[in-house]
Amino acid sequence: MYFLIFDDMGPRMMELLLGLLLAMTVVTTDGSCIAQRIPLHKGSVMATSRDSYYQEGDIFNRNCSAIPSRKYIGWCPNPHDNNPKIQINLPGAIAVHGLVFQTTLASCPAATHNFGTEAFLETFDLQYVLPGDNTNTLMSYGEDLPALNGMSAEKTLKFDPPLVTRILTLTPKSHNIYPCFRFAVVGCGADSLCQPGYCMNGGKCAGENFCTCTQGFVGDRCNMTAKDIEQQDYSFMDITNNKLNTPYAEFDVVGDVTLSQNRRRDHHHGRSCHFHSHHDHHHSHHSYCQYSHSHHHHGNSHCMHGLTNHHHGFTTSMHVQHGHNHHGHHYIYSNGGHLHGHHGCSLSYHTAQKVLNFVVSTLTHKWSVSVNVNLGNQQNHISTSWHPQMGAHVHVNNQLVGSCGQPKPHSTPHTQTVPLRLGSGHLKVGTNVNINMNMSIGGLNMYPAPAQSLSKLGMTGPFTPAPPTSMPQPTTSAPVSATTTHGPQPTPQHVHVPFTKAPLTTASTPSTTVDHRPVCYTYANETTIGGSKAHTRCQTGEVCTLYEDGNKKYIAKCLEKSLCEAGKRLAHGKCWQCCDTYLCNDNCSATSSGQCADKSQCAVMLSTGYDVCSDTKMAVDICSKTCKIC
Repeated sequence: MYFLIFDDMGPRMMELLLGLLLAMTVVTTDGSCIAQRIPLHKGSVMATSRDSYYQEGDIFNRNCSAIPSRKYIGWCPNPHDNNPKIQINLPGAIAVHGLVFQTTLASCPAATHNFGTEAFLETFDLQYVLPGDNTNTLMSYGEDLPALNGMSAEKTLKFDPPLVTRILTLTPKSHNIYPCFRFAVVGCGADSLCQPGYCMNGGKCAGENFCTCTQGFVGDRCNMTAKDIEQQDYSFMDITNNKLNTPYAEFDVVGDVTLSQNRRRDHHHGRSCHFHSHHDHHHSHHSYCQYSHSHHHHGNSHCMHGLTNHHHGFTTSMHVQHGHNHHGHHYIYSNGGHLHGHHGCSLSYHTAQKVLNFVVSTLTHKWSVSVNVNLGNQQNHISTSWHPQMGAHVHVNNQLVGSCGQPKPHSTPHTQTVPLRLGSGHLKVGTNVNINMNMSIGGLNMYPAPAQSLSKLGMTGPFTPAPPTSMPQPTTSAPVSATTTHGPQPTPQHVHVPFTKAPLTTASTPSTTVDHRPVCYTYANETTIGGSKAHTRCQTGEVCTLYEDGNKKYIAKCLEKSLCEAGKRLAHGKCWQCCDTYLCNDNCSATSSGQCADKSQCAVMLSTGYDVCSDTKMAVDICSKTCKIC
């Protein structure tokens, strides 16, 4: 995917502002900062496209009364852009406190202004790159976030706590007429979130009391190495006296649970735990293995126990296979994260909806990842990872399929706990269920650190994410202007450059509700072009039209594309415009001459008394001479 570069201001001015970035960050006595607008360096904002109605640089937030000579100043994607995106490359790790959105109106409107007639972005999806992530893997911060709502020319979306990143990606979701806006980033340097000396061994502050570490070090303060990360091996060995034995701890066995030889060669113990369960409205038969805290062998509980907002994080690694004749919502593991009032984690799969759900709940916040993925009946490796600063991630067969960086706060503290279960997990209390479970779990391991930290330590295993998908490498040359054409596949405004300076990977392409039908001016009997600013969205197959009628009055409207092109051929030197971008029917050029004649059907229609010339379709198609189109 290729992108256009936008420049905020001249390079010399930007250089000076960047030099003052630290000076702009006002740090208070408690280590927080007073957020300021972040200056964006040359080429730091990129977009997949822009509507030719707007100029480069229009995307940036500004004093809305500074340029009265233009009515609209901002950014809209090209109507042919099927997946519009904006990427913001920040000058280093920034604690982003908010995004300020403005409408594209150049002048500040009165309080009574009707924004319902204007084009503006309503909601968007936001992705970001974790600080210190050199793979530039995009993770989701949130979906359907609010931008503008039609009640104000400017709105601010606040992040609490601040979102720490150096790359943001914004994908329009819903809009009024068209997803147009200007924006500014408000925040401060991430160093302000840690007390001096908090980060060790060359680490850099990247969140509230959280550091990104140099190679070989992990931990919230970068004070841990590989020898401090103990792998918790729960490879299944045998079942004796209703106890499932593993090298790290025992599980109590309930119901129909058996062990089978694992045909995979990458697990030395080579066994899978098979669960058969049946639940319906009348009776239930549960099958699960429950962690026994009184029978762990190493003095510590499992990694998902006792979650708080200052937890060290965890990674789980396992192989999961669903057999035939299964249906319902299967809980692969759970210690209550999905239950109201509980803190803990859960991983479940809905076999009918093909949705994998990962939930982590602390005393105060909850992270949720829902992924559409078909696990089928084959064996799949599933890895889950969480850290209060890094968010929640799900990998299937070593590919990132979903993530969540924005936790939702609980209305009341979630203090209840339940034991960890493998198999049926903890079903939602009071919920009618109808489940047949036929599932195997094998190769279970846990690590007291998120997957990103394990990779930084050079630890390899089935939890290790696959390398990011390759993308075109950036060029260092400046953009070169090119001619713009309108058509089904428009020529770009400039020679495009790659999206970012390093490869980006993402689990899935966010959906978008962008409507690609053009928005056009609509008026009639105007003595001048642009005499009215009324506009509407055309129907599918229509384009924007502007032409001069026989009374030398101007008409702007939506018109079927073939009719507009026919009218332009017959206009015989008079004003006639056909175009398909946002509000493009605002200028008119003389057309080439052609044969000016009515069709035979014209006389028939006139004889019936029908006002043919008031019907644009009829006038263009059969009565072009009589109706003075040519």
